[in-house]
Amino acid sequence: MRLVCCSIIVMSLALTIVSEAEVNLDNAVGIWLLDEGVGQVAKDSSANGNDGELIKKPKWVDGKLGKSLEFDGTNYINCGHDESFNLTDEISIIAWAKMKDPTDRQDIMVKDFDGGTNSWQMFAKHRGAGGKPRGLIIVDHGGWKAVVADADIDTNDGKWHHHALTYSATDGVARNYIDGKLKGKGEAPKKNKILVTETDVHIGQKSNNACKFKGPIDEVAVFSVALDKDDINLIVDKGLEGTLSVAPNRKLATTWAALKR
Repeated sequence: MRLVCCSIIVMSLALTIVSEAEVNLDNAVGIWLLDEGVGQVAKDSSANGNDGELIKKPKWVDGKLGKSLEFDGTNYINCGHDESFNLTDEISIIAWAKMKDPTDRQDIMVKDFDGGTNSWQMFAKHRGAGGKPRGLIIVDHGGWKAVVADADIDTNDGKWHHHALTYSATDGVARNYIDGKLKGKGEAPKKNKILVTETDVHIGQKSNNACKFKGPIDEVAVFSVALDKDDINLIVDKGLEGTLSVAPNRKLATTWAALKR
């Protein structure tokens, strides 16, 4: 009986470790809290230093959590094209966004065009999705192939909504979460890897002056893993700073505090 009990305890501990959320700084490619409130730089709070340059002066305003940046359809943030953005196996792109003046297509975040395609793109609104949010993951399929994840919910209501787009080449599925709920998904042809493009990452619009977002965006992040529903809901409930600050790993919390200074 004692052996059986010990076995159950070991199995329970193993399951706890496996199910622990993957939201941590080791998996963070970029974290833009957008809390500066002044200046022309959106600081990256990850260890990668992917600071964003504010192009054409988006406006600092009150956000969903702390401050945020409001875009008018002419401005955006350029986060550069560091090698850390060249993810092939898994990815998660997340942000809070509030549309104020919807047009046909509005980008929240995109790894921009290279020879006619990009690596990934997260829309708050897309006409091809009936005016609803769309996620695009471009995979390598003997060329490029778009994996489309259209959400079945309209966020064109002037309110804050949390957007999260994930993809894993393990199952080849792109998932589009709105406010922590899975609202759409798409499948790659053969569990393909994400196509790598040597192009800039933008928040607010593409570099060809298309898909321009109008309204504030807050708490943007890219992770190198496909976060699951529990991970995403933790971020929705606590915010990025709250989620990372209460991480069970003390070293992680200490590192986060140092990066925030």
